[in-house]
Amino acid sequence: MFVNREGELISTTLALRVKTIDLHPPIGKEAQSPDTTITFISAIEAETPDNREPIRWSFITNLPVKSKKDIKQVLDWDIYNYIDIATSD
Repeated sequence: MFVNREGELISTTLALRVKTIDLHPPIGKEAQSPDTTITFISAIEAETPDNREPIRWSFITNLPVKSKKDIKQVLDWDIYNYIDIATSD
């Protein structure tokens, strides 16, 4: 569920793409920095009304993302943070 520009609550379906990569420290810095796994999540609104562009989000996280439940949790956290920031005075 999302709130549009008019303040209306809308429901939509998102098409998701997920890519996980391992980042390695620069040569010579291996001892100071460990490898890090990063997950990129792309969420695009699958069915868009004619009166607006599709909703598109890109997320980068170092949290483990191994299932649809993990993806939903990352999206929920980010959306909650966005709503909190957007509605604060």
